[in-house]
Amino acid sequence: MLLAYDAASRSLRPCSEPPTAGWVHASDPTEEELDWIGAQMAIPRSLVAHALDIDEIARVDREGAARLVVVRIPHQRSRTIALGIVIDSGRVLTIVREENELAELLSGRPDLDAVDHQRFLLQVILTATERFLTLVRAIDVVVSDLEDRLRESLRNEEVHGLLLQQKTLVHFTTALASNRIMMDRLRRDSAFHFDVELLEDVEVELRQAVEMANVSSNILSETMDAFASIISNNLNVVMKALTSLTLLATIPTVIASFYGMNVILPGQHHGGAFGGIVVGSFAVIGVVAFILLRLRWM
Repeated sequence: MLLAYDAASRSLRPCSEPPTAGWVHASDPTEEELDWIGAQMAIPRSLVAHALDIDEIARVDREGAARLVVVRIPHQRSRTIALGIVIDSGRVLTIVREENELAELLSGRPDLDAVDHQRFLLQVILTATERFLTLVRAIDVVVSDLEDRLRESLRNEEVHGLLLQQKTLVHFTTALASNRIMMDRLRRDSAFHFDVELLEDVEVELRQAVEMANVSSNILSETMDAFASIISNNLNVVMKALTSLTLLATIPTVIASFYGMNVILPGQHHGGAFGGIVVGSFAVIGVVAFILLRLRWM
């Protein structure tokens, strides 16, 4: 899908002809659309191929007058994907292999400047970083909810949920670290002359996102270890309780089995023999239960 940015409505609209200046966005482009990009926008196919690699790391590249900046962005709330930004001939092209919400978030920015390409590049990175921060905060909320449920449950569902969040944070921390290295490269690149204030805002936001993701990942990792120990301890408590109940239930069975033998037994002709056996069984059960309680097995 090819879309062009309309500054008047601050939205992306279907693109039939390349604008002379501004922003064009390609999402999951077909071969025909890739041919159109190469022919109408004169963007080297090799740069487009790099941008469409889902696993491409954040980096800066160039071919002729065209420059490619690859940024890792959050995708589907649980993983990351590469977004390519190609600057050439007065226009800027963003291209991504799979449909992603970042383009809509970017087009809705009130301060978006699609004409000043260097400022636009920083705003793309800033929007992606803000999205990372939003998702990390959402992960913290989900983890807190799973922790509350896990305190009262021995099921695997909550543990699997924590593992999923931990996997997502690993993707996020890796992507943010890659973006941070790319930003250092951009700062040193003499071809870029960024607005100092906006550049500092992007770097501060990116540093905050990296630190938040790392802190959340470390906390979640320690939480997983703690809950693994708690679950193991809870299992031990349950097993001790079941063993104690089994032992108590075995006492009257053993006594009854003795009096079920076809031999002469004490008191078998006494009229109150059955009652005596029952009372004796409960007395033994009471003594054993008292001992188990003193040993904290129950």
